[in-house]
Amino acid sequence: MLLGWLGFIVIGTSITTSKNGVFIFIATMLTAYFLTDLFKIAMAKRLKSKLTPRLIFKTKKIVALVILGFGVLLLTQGLFPELYEKSKEQIEKVNPLD
Repeated sequence: MLLGWLGFIVIGTSITTSKNGVFIFIATMLTAYFLTDLFKIAMAKRLKSKLTPRLIFKTKKIVALVILGFGVLLLTQGLFPELYEKSKEQIEKVNPLD
């Protein structure tokens, strides 16, 4: 956690050149975190009555399957990089980003 905040301070000093720029950057970050936490608390209070043990179990199962799917995708990309590059080139031919 400490390294994360030190990283934010380093980013703030590299982005800004004014004397108060780092203070403004960190104050903005803290405000954003605070507002995000308030939003999460409000949403948690609204969802508390709707979350049943069965719904929580189903949600955990879906999240686990999504994480497993991305894990398998990353594993296949690591084990077969040539196949990944070929499929990436084929996708770019169908829909070029340029």
